[in-house]
Amino acid sequence: MYKKLYVTLAFTTGVLLAMAQSPGGYSTGIKLWIKSDAASTLSTTGGLIDSWTYVNDNTKTFTATGGGRPVLTANTINFRPTAVFSGAQMMEGPNGANAPLAASNPDYCLFAVWRSTTTGAFQRVWAQRHVSPANDGSGFGLATWNDGRYGDQLELNPYDQGMLLTHTASKWNISHINLLPGSANDIEARNQLTVTGAAALGSSGGKILVDDLNRLGSRDFAGDESLSGDIAEVIVYDDPITNATVRNQIFSYLSFKYGIHKAGDYVGSDGTIFWNTTTNTGYNNAVFGIGLDNTSGLSVTQSNSAETGSGDGTGQSGLGNIYLFNASSLASDLNFLAIGNDAGALTENSTNLPAQAAGSQRLGRQWKVQHTGSVGTVSLDFDLTGLTITGTPGTANDFRLLIDSDGDGDFTNNSVVYVAPSGFTGNVAHFTGVTLATGAVFTVITKTSASLLPVTWKSFRAKASGNDAVLGWEVESNEQAKSYEVEHSTNGLSFSQLGTVANNVFVKSYSFTHSNAGSGKHYYRIHQVDLDGKAIYSSVADVTFKQGAAGIRLLGNPVRSNAAEIEVNAAVPATVSIELWSLTGVRIASKQQGIGAGISNLQMPLGNIATGNYMLKVRINDTVQLLQVSKL
Repeated sequence: MYKKLYVTLAFTTGVLLAMAQSPGGYSTGIKLWIKSDAASTLSTTGGLIDSWTYVNDNTKTFTATGGGRPVLTANTINFRPTAVFSGAQMMEGPNGANAPLAASNPDYCLFAVWRSTTTGAFQRVWAQRHVSPANDGSGFGLATWNDGRYGDQLELNPYDQGMLLTHTASKWNISHINLLPGSANDIEARNQLTVTGAAALGSSGGKILVDDLNRLGSRDFAGDESLSGDIAEVIVYDDPITNATVRNQIFSYLSFKYGIHKAGDYVGSDGTIFWNTTTNTGYNNAVFGIGLDNTSGLSVTQSNSAETGSGDGTGQSGLGNIYLFNASSLASDLNFLAIGNDAGALTENSTNLPAQAAGSQRLGRQWKVQHTGSVGTVSLDFDLTGLTITGTPGTANDFRLLIDSDGDGDFTNNSVVYVAPSGFTGNVAHFTGVTLATGAVFTVITKTSASLLPVTWKSFRAKASGNDAVLGWEVESNEQAKSYEVEHSTNGLSFSQLGTVANNVFVKSYSFTHSNAGSGKHYYRIHQVDLDGKAIYSSVADVTFKQGAAGIRLLGNPVRSNAAEIEVNAAVPATVSIELWSLTGVRIASKQQGIGAGISNLQMPLGNIATGNYMLKVRINDTVQLLQVSKL
């Protein structure tokens, strides 16, 4: 009974959380919300979309009618699918009393993420309007004119009065259109680049809203002003959104999700600023990143900018695409890692480099990081395709990720960190286990000088062995190496030194053990130092020990006294159970003892037993360890 109740409660909680999601955390008056990455809302046959259900109301659905069906195309933008219309399809949604907007409603608004393959056609993305008569001011939606303008077409002469913005063929848009009460300057339009500025204004001269049609992708029938392009997300509210804070939260949600750069700060659903345009002055270009915002239903675990990359993470030639993925601890709500660049040239120069990198070449462009909370370490791919560089892709020694940890963009001081590529795929350099602290600035060295060639890393790994973290690494070209400093972190950002392993020119494989690391996730990296002071970091590896686990080890074995001594390193206060067993499976003695957090030394009496071999079974929380003990 209790298990059934638990499952029911868990299911109910999950449903409530899903229902509570809203774009940017704003749900007041939301009437229509569709998104192409919500797989459960799309019904497809052979990749063609049969129906598309509202995210905010699963009783309401668009259905493909006439002219075929849109295509659900994977990895179209920032690893997300879109509904692709080819100029001949449309989808009908609930109308009448079930239409998104009530008839005669005088004010409302729309947000949409979309693109068109042409600027020379009349097209409809979404509309609610009359069947007949037309041209009565009844329409509301998102339409394009045949000269590259777009906006809201009210079906009232002059018919292009709401065409207030412009779009570029095959470029993504985030659009916001407000319809305000009245008839003078009652149409407001903004896009991702005018979020924080003044809206483009138009006057309707009067408007009537009816509920005959609620349609995606076409006007009166399939092929009539039909969309040639993609729809990723559409949101309709029954009131205009004029509050700048709310507007920015919705734009931030859409922009970060799809990797489409926008103007102004990026904020979470709770108002957290996770990209601050003032703090990051000079780097407010092509902002993108990874992060979680549960209230918005936002989960971006891999990302690249739509300005430099393609939908599947591959780069556009000559644009220096960065692909972020594989965050080691992206699990907490409202944790983000955002990156923007300074629009510097993607050409080589030899300026602003550390003295030890003299003679190297680097890209002129720099990127800056804002890290909110902790996503841990990340993998970072850099696409060299189309760039004119001196280094040879595939030759790891030619390239380094150069990170300025103090964030002032000055790479000539001692705050820099070098990260060598872990490998290449064609022209794409892979950097794994990279630490990007907030405020850090980085660039790419595209040809290293001979003076910047310390050890070549072949591998670095970490694994759990009982309660210990065992590290191992392999190197090449270590003739000039002096030592390997083992560094440890519990958050993947702030590291401290655990110990040092001396280099041996005849040895290529090394190891280090972090004993009784304790519960939770642990991060490790190696800081290799040369004889002349040059240094380079390995990638970052991590090990997770179960929450509440403890380090347990036997001290002094064989035992020459009347008691076995056991050391326990506990994360939290707990009760320890110790049992003494014969090797034939007979329990001889047992005891329990409470301990505090940290290291405790416990004793199990052995005075009354014969010499020989025994087993100690030690349990603390969920950790059980068997220790063989010999009594002399």
